[in-house]
Amino acid sequence: MQFVKLQQQVEKLIKPVEDLVRIYVLAAGSVKRTITYGSKQPREERAIVF
Repeated sequence: MQFVKLQQQVEKLIKPVEDLVRIYVLAAGSVKRTITYGSKQPREERAIVF
């Protein structure tokens, strides 16, 4: 449900002639294997990257 809302919001915000937005859907296993450098880990267990 959150993903659908995100898609709708992006569609309203972008200017199709000027902007290009890509959404990469990652499998759960891919997210767990993500390597992060730098700041603290996110507090939420789920991650939404845009």
